[in-house]
Amino acid sequence: MGRSMRMWMSWKILAGPAALLLLGAVLFSLHLDVSDPSAKSDPTRNLDTEKYNNVLVIGDSISLGQGALGASRYCDIALENSDPGSAYGALVAEALSADIEVHAWGGHGLVRNYNGFRSRTISDRVGDLISRNKIAPFDLALIHVGTNDFSGFDPGAAFEDSLRDLIFELHAHSPDAMVIALTGPMLSGVDLDKHIGAVSSSADRINRELDLPVAQHLHLPFSLLKNGQIGCSWHPSVKMHDAMADRILRQLHNGRR
Repeated sequence: MGRSMRMWMSWKILAGPAALLLLGAVLFSLHLDVSDPSAKSDPTRNLDTEKYNNVLVIGDSISLGQGALGASRYCDIALENSDPGSAYGALVAEALSADIEVHAWGGHGLVRNYNGFRSRTISDRVGDLISRNKIAPFDLALIHVGTNDFSGFDPGAAFEDSLRDLIFELHAHSPDAMVIALTGPMLSGVDLDKHIGAVSSSADRINRELDLPVAQHLHLPFSLLKNGQIGCSWHPSVKMHDAMADRILRQLHNGRR
């Protein structure tokens, strides 16, 4: 039998360079039967899924599966072409037969939002959730932030410091959990290089400070965006999310502390 998956998601869809559609906090209740024989086989058969009963996802539009159902990169993001249940986090939780909690805001960055639009950043929002005990205990946290911070901009040390602080807060919240900080696949060039450097440095830094292998960095390269795998506005398609989830599951199998 599969497990019921409750997904708390805070939605903001970026409909244009500056236009935002606020959809509010949405609660989804899904039941995904991971024992379905027609489903794709788990790429990590030997992974001990008993270690991962609860998955936390923190991110932006990628984590919400926005644009995943789109036919090409030329369509605009909308509700009808978005599917949070097809996003990488939901697929990882399904493979692990785990519950999932998602807090994600489209167009938002950890310290700087897309094009600098004014709204509370992910750092502020998650910090508030943690302080009000609105995040349940978890065994695995997937953090996918920075695409908006580094889109044509360099947030500097503020991003690395904030990510370090976020990982520290998550570790204090669930000390035995593994945190995987993700990069890719929407940035490129200098923006991507800076994003990878900052995320990798944050993970290394918190591990040194705590003298524990708390965090890992995993890059999901643009090369996974093969023909037919690009959704609306260059967002990952369903196929791409499947490939991303596969990479994360293999990371759990190969890199678990």
